[in-house]
Amino acid sequence: MKKSILLFIFVFVLLTLLPAHQVFAQDGAWGEVVDSNGNILYDQMTDQGVVTQAADWMPSITLPVVGTVSMDAEYHSYVTESGNTVLMPTASTLFFMTASANESGFLAAASTMGTSGLSTVNSDNGNVVGFASLGAFFGALVGNQDIGLPSTTNSTDFFNQVVSGQANIWSLNPAGLYNFLTSLYKPSSQDGNLYTYMLLYTTGQCGSTPAGCSAAQTALITSLLPTPIPPTAVPTAPPAKPICPAPSVKPGAISASASQVAPPYPLVVGQDPDRRGVDVEFSASVAPTIYTYYTTIPIYEEHCKTVLGVEKCSKVITGYSCKVHTISYPECIASASSSMSLSKESREWILNELSIRYPEAYLHHPNFSFSGGGCVYSASKKRVQVADPGNWNLNINGTTSGTPVSGPRSFSRGSVFSAWLKEVVIVK
Repeated sequence: MKKSILLFIFVFVLLTLLPAHQVFAQDGAWGEVVDSNGNILYDQMTDQGVVTQAADWMPSITLPVVGTVSMDAEYHSYVTESGNTVLMPTASTLFFMTASANESGFLAAASTMGTSGLSTVNSDNGNVVGFASLGAFFGALVGNQDIGLPSTTNSTDFFNQVVSGQANIWSLNPAGLYNFLTSLYKPSSQDGNLYTYMLLYTTGQCGSTPAGCSAAQTALITSLLPTPIPPTAVPTAPPAKPICPAPSVKPGAISASASQVAPPYPLVVGQDPDRRGVDVEFSASVAPTIYTYYTTIPIYEEHCKTVLGVEKCSKVITGYSCKVHTISYPECIASASSSMSLSKESREWILNELSIRYPEAYLHHPNFSFSGGGCVYSASKKRVQVADPGNWNLNINGTTSGTPVSGPRSFSRGSVFSAWLKEVVIVK
């Protein structure tokens, strides 16, 4: 707390000892920057931060060992709601700006306002004026127009007149000066700089300020530009976007099986003393479906140019490329059924040829079905009691669930095994 008070006292003393700088004003422009009580309206402006700039009009210092070091110009930059730029130069930058008023862009400001022992506001279309001001002295040396003196105004009305657009005025210790100094203390304490002065540039001048044009200022300038006349020469066509491949879907492979596991040569249960029977298994699964699509990606190159001694760079699209993307969608078995049935030929053989040798031959249990399920389908049965000899068909049928990029699919798989009689070899 003590440190902040000491810093404020230091800033106030410096402000009091510095000569009074001239101030320009644009009608109504300062109403976006200060209120009638002298407070600076930071919350109504966009803060662009501290900007440094190499400038020929700033001095160079020769140091031992290090050599010659050039000082940079330094400002705190703000943008008002209407798009004007407000610069607060540091005390040292302001001194050399007024010493080179044309080269530094000081005279180019549409309006200025500042404070020291005297508080002044002035609008004179680019003239440099002031009271007992070293800045005014340098401005008079380089200015191209007549120098005029601002008129005094009542101290109680000073900031009211500033907000209302009154120009070419000054006041000694105006009401609201404390608020104005307190407001200046905020960026001074944050940046570690001394700010006593503000220069205002119109929206159209933003390109010549150190911070350049903000996105909002650029949009405003663009909206005010007249419709350009088409050039007679054919402009360089922008790079054409490539025609990327169309999206594609690769459905996942369906794997399914229906098989006899054991024993290798099963007997019908009526002739098998161990009643071993048959072990069977059924399974089905689906690999993920792959969706492939492409997007157009711009290729940039950095192009730079120098504007008012400052190099400004921008990225320019010089071409495009196609970028491939893949998405994997899992898929399940939605439903399936597994079964085992005696072949038609074997059924006819039992009821006809075999019945001649065994008059009481008949079909005992020619059909079986098995339950199972799961995203990866599985069903199995051990020791199935097969009583009818012949060729048996194992079958699994079902459908897949589909994916967001593909529909359901049906499938069917099968195999054959034989159940034997000791006396007769099955050939059908």
